[in-house]
Amino acid sequence: MPLVLRRIAPYIGAIGALALVAMVLLTMFFTWLDWQWVTFLSGILGAAILSLASRSIHAEWTIARRTAQLALARQR
Repeated sequence: MPLVLRRIAPYIGAIGALALVAMVLLTMFFTWLDWQWVTFLSGILGAAILSLASRSIHAEWTIARRTAQLALARQR
């Protein structure tokens, strides 16, 4: 993985979450803050943010596990 991509990789999820927030806020504005839509879109936003966080945590855990396996293999 290129060095530049490694440096910006942690921020990609945060940028995606902020983009989702912006889209939901714009949609709420265009629906004139109808509470049914606000509730629905807030739920969708929450699910999307949880999904991004879950994927990020899983990727970090996998990388940590593989790094530990590599260190163990090098010791052998």
